[in-house]
Amino acid sequence: MIRVFIITLIISFFNRFILQTNWDHWKPQPWIDDRRDAGYQAMNAMGRAKLSLNNVIQGTLSFKPVLNLMTIMSVGMSVDQNTITASKRECSDPCPF
Repeated sequence: MIRVFIITLIISFFNRFILQTNWDHWKPQPWIDDRRDAGYQAMNAMGRAKLSLNNVIQGTLSFKPVLNLMTIMSVGMSVDQNTITASKRECSDPCPF
């Protein structure tokens, strides 16, 4: 378990973000909930230059399938800004399951 945590820290150091979903990152996610891959793709597409708490909340955490029927809360954190933002979420139709 320590090895996985260290790998996560190394990856997040280079990418400048940690993406956490409902599922343990060292285990395969269920086929019905592919938020992890979609979230990583969105964060990598955003790039470092556009990386901000607002862009994460309004962009990555607000697009489907990252936002889906199983999403009840989204949380964004910024160490640079010393800020945590949490919001209750609802996904309007049509919304992936």
